[in-house]
Amino acid sequence: MPYNGVATKPFTNNSYINSILWGGNYWTNPTTTTNSTTIIPYSFLQPGSEFFDDNYGNIATQADSWLNYEIQAIQKGLQVWSNVANISFVPTANNSSTATLKFYSVDSEQLDSDNDSSTITLGRFNPPGEPGMGIGYFNWEGTGWDESGLQQGGYGFVTIIHELGHGLGLAHPHDDGGNSLIFPGVDSDDDTGTDGLNQGIWTTMSYNDGLVNDPPPGYNYGYQGTPSAFDIAAVQYLYGANMDYNTGNNIYELPVVNGAGTYYFTIWDAGGVDTITAQTATANATINLNQAPLVGSNAGGYLSKVTGIYGGATIAHGVTIENAIGGEGEDLIIGNSANNKLTGLEKSDRLSAGSGNDTLTGSNPDVYDSGVGEYDTLTGGLGADLFVLGDNLESYYQDNGYATITDFSLAEGDKLQVFGSASDYMVQVDQQDVLISYGTDTIALIENAASLASSLPSQGFLFV
Repeated sequence: MPYNGVATKPFTNNSYINSILWGGNYWTNPTTTTNSTTIIPYSFLQPGSEFFDDNYGNIATQADSWLNYEIQAIQKGLQVWSNVANISFVPTANNSSTATLKFYSVDSEQLDSDNDSSTITLGRFNPPGEPGMGIGYFNWEGTGWDESGLQQGGYGFVTIIHELGHGLGLAHPHDDGGNSLIFPGVDSDDDTGTDGLNQGIWTTMSYNDGLVNDPPPGYNYGYQGTPSAFDIAAVQYLYGANMDYNTGNNIYELPVVNGAGTYYFTIWDAGGVDTITAQTATANATINLNQAPLVGSNAGGYLSKVTGIYGGATIAHGVTIENAIGGEGEDLIIGNSANNKLTGLEKSDRLSAGSGNDTLTGSNPDVYDSGVGEYDTLTGGLGADLFVLGDNLESYYQDNGYATITDFSLAEGDKLQVFGSASDYMVQVDQQDVLISYGTDTIALIENAASLASSLPSQGFLFV
């Protein structure tokens, strides 16, 4: 008898979330506890244990042995789910009959004994409320089920987090298991559907793992290593959010090399002032600070990644990441409605902030001769924005290069941070634009700002 009970929540008003809810079923605590966190005990079934399961064709399965690295991978899979949801998974003794989640290690013959298909099944898990509920099977002969493939980002690890999703009450986006809906535009399990949202970087409950149009070369890395934005929204609807996870000022580094441990991840962050960085990247990076809206063509989120790398980050719904730092490539950095600090670092970058009071620095403020040879494009958006053209040591973009500022507005309170004093600068009108020069060296072009030229030195310059 499982430790946990089962309850059912009604469908939401979101078709994507409803498509991956297994009827709204979820685990509950026993009535004897008042703990707000759902406690879910689990057990590994070792040889000698046998449970009858009639959810998948009345198969009887004998457990094989679990290896240590397999156990560690399962526990890591449990962790990535409890990181985002108000769930605590508690280990119990092997072969425990009272554990809610029971894990079988089986071979292909056992798992596919009821299956006429030639396709090898990688795993199965009975959702809450179904016959055999809480019993999960993992095929140790399956694709990617080895020590490398069971690291985060490997294909075996995808199997784990996918099947655990079923065990918590989630369904596939491509079928109606548990009377779920189906993702818009999806006709089969390999159909990515409307706007390509039926794939692993948006939901790990998909059969189309990772980033479909840029698949990795093997099975050891390059897939999703956490629940994705739709999964996080769905499991939080069932169990509540983990509001104790990542509450500090966190730095999220984009992967910059391909290999074991490279994967796509979705950021769940419960507080603090946080940063996504590609600071160690040599290739071009895209960083987008917008959270997954759960509706529209980008419902699953916005992907931040380094070109050529089979990994990257999206941001879960309800999460605010404030800051972004580029790398050594020509980067695109997109802000959100918070007060962002966007820094491009090296080469010619494009920075586009949102509606907050933002700080935009196209070049690297930590080196001397910052901005030399760079042609950065800075867009502040709404709000009182600060465009950084220098610090207390030097003017940026000297000798060669300049920043193009596309939307400077004195009315919104925008400022240009510059080195020195007003006598060091020359402001010139060039048709509809304004050129800012340090001495005779142009360091900035402000588009469509000719009417502001006479006011800039007194109202627009911020000397440091």
